[in-house]
Amino acid sequence: MRAKFLTHTPGHLSSIIYTKFYGITLDTALLHKDYELAAIMLTQKNLARPNHDRSKDQDPI
Repeated sequence: MRAKFLTHTPGHLSSIIYTKFYGITLDTALLHKDYELAAIMLTQKNLARPNHDRSKDQDPI
């Protein structure tokens, strides 16, 4: 039986809310072909990552 996802306004309902209240993860969204939700969740996941420390990329003086 396929799960039915609630319609959502893109960018206004975070993946955290979906995961916490509806048990929907990125894998589940992709499995059920809810690509719009998966894209929102992936974007939020990437934005939540800490910035790369570029100080180690430079050669010491």
